[in-house]
Amino acid sequence: MNKKKTILLAMMLLIALSGCAVPGNSGKSLYEHGMDVILLMEEMVDSSSYGSLMSGAAEIEQMRQTLATGDYAAPQAVYEIEVPTLGDMLAYAESDTVTESFSDSLKKLLDNRSASSLVSLINSRSGTAALATSSVYTASKTFVNSETKESTIYLYTFQNGNPIAVVFTTGEDSTVTATGTFLMADGFDAASVEQLQALFQEAGFPGAIRLLPDAP
Repeated sequence: MNKKKTILLAMMLLIALSGCAVPGNSGKSLYEHGMDVILLMEEMVDSSSYGSLMSGAAEIEQMRQTLATGDYAAPQAVYEIEVPTLGDMLAYAESDTVTESFSDSLKKLLDNRSASSLVSLINSRSGTAALATSSVYTASKTFVNSETKESTIYLYTFQNGNPIAVVFTTGEDSTVTATGTFLMADGFDAASVEQLQALFQEAGFPGAIRLLPDAP
């Protein structure tokens, strides 16, 4: 591999990991911001050129083609998943004394990371190729929303296509980052609240799940 190609691949990896976002207060709802991310993800999986640029692995390309057969323009249902704090999760695992000495800033950082890592944890159960594919086709945006105080997860389900989890994490100056990831878990009914609850609890995430009444 020549030097120019190595530099290009390194740049694309940085782009994939960091995402590109410009904060802006558009007045959109969290649901609408989530759909912005999902439509970008749909464009990503529909593009074989993007896939070949980000990864040359045959298994990832095969999974991209499967994801691309879905229709992500309009969700069948959207569920809001309560994001417990890291302390709540550690208490659930009976390890709640670990973070006692942490500052509030560090706890906030870990809270956001625990929310973001949930989908990756679920996807990892489907194998390394599924986890890698979901990482390649993850997208994000950052915006300003002064009404959103706590991190949350919206799970968008589709009649034809994989579910997509959009994690909304709060930051400084009323910024919110929405990160969308395909859910690669096999063999469950995304329309079943009970089964979704069980899936997330098995991953050690006991947050409540409710159907958004104002979603299509």
